[in-house]
Amino acid sequence: MIELQDVRKTYRVGPVDVEVLKGVTFTIGAGELVSIMGTSGSGKSTLMNIVGLLDRPTAGAYRIDGQDAASLSPDRQADLRNRKIGFVFQSFHLLPRLSALDNVALPLFYRRIGTRARREQAMAWLDRVGMADRAHHRPNELSGGQRQRVAIARALVGEPSLLLADEPTGALDTRVGQEVLDLFREMNASLGVTTVIITHDPGVAAQCRRRLLLRDGLLVGDDGAFDKARPARPHPAAKPVAHPAAA
Repeated sequence: MIELQDVRKTYRVGPVDVEVLKGVTFTIGAGELVSIMGTSGSGKSTLMNIVGLLDRPTAGAYRIDGQDAASLSPDRQADLRNRKIGFVFQSFHLLPRLSALDNVALPLFYRRIGTRARREQAMAWLDRVGMADRAHHRPNELSGGQRQRVAIARALVGEPSLLLADEPTGALDTRVGQEVLDLFREMNASLGVTTVIITHDPGVAAQCRRRLLLRDGLLVGDDGAFDKARPARPHPAAKPVAHPAAA
């Protein structure tokens, strides 16, 4: 699913070149639930931006589903990102003027899916994450946990093969954060979507089946290799499943 080989990233800061990633190599298989953990400045957010096709490596190779992603044109990268990758962020990144329903439907707009079809799909995903009764509320009318559930529905509505979450519980209290983590684990198990959670919190990382540790731009730990006996499940259309009460 994801293959990085000796990936490096250097930024120019004034007259100085700062090497943030110093040769990172790993592979993540389809259907894995993986955390990438590190302290501030370890390079984990830079790594996520490269994996999510939001940035390019300075050197090294990155492949997603066998495609050499780093060599693609910006337009091809944008298309691949829209089709294959869903994002969840600490600060939610919901558009304040849109309802929960229209926020979730937004990725389908860029795929030129008709209004009725995209709203039906968005509502199905809101129902799946326990937010159907808040579909017409705007983000400022929702709690932090509810906003993150909407963000997860938005990330999954396009049925991506890769879900990237950057500190998804960082803005939530412990109880609500745990409910959100439980939702990530449920979606990983039921959909087979490859899930990568970026975190500084060992408690969050420990709930993933595999844990990668970054320190000073280097991969220094890989704990809990993927169980290849566990097949990735197909990625079906959204169907209602049991969920905890929305927080």
